[in-house]
Amino acid sequence: MTHFGRLYNSFIWAVAVSAALFQNTWLEMRVNMGLVLFALFALFFVISEIWSARFSLFFTTASLVVIGAAGAFFLGVSRVCVLPALIIREGLGARLVSVSAINAAVAAFVVIGYLLILWSGLRGGRRRCW
Repeated sequence: MTHFGRLYNSFIWAVAVSAALFQNTWLEMRVNMGLVLFALFALFFVISEIWSARFSLFFTTASLVVIGAAGAFFLGVSRVCVLPALIIREGLGARLVSVSAINAAVAAFVVIGYLLILWSGLRGGRRRCW
């Protein structure tokens, strides 16, 4: 489950960084932010694999809470619900796929992924420092 935890946390942080970069209009107009999202996702995942990072349940929960609260504060709740789907759709080049479908897939990944990490963390019983 450590690989899935790395994948999950890499995705969460990549979405947060790409959403922050999306706020710069000059950069957003010249660079495909979806490709930046996927590049950051791959970079974060590879770095966590190289360092053999083991993300604890506490770190994952804190990441979701901090990123969600910061996003809601800086972007607003309505934009936080739509912006990741818009960035992913731009990166995939899937203009025919609706934003609500991508948003539902992202929400399902975030919720089901967290529940799997929660279940694994409670079942394993081992505490990790990260």
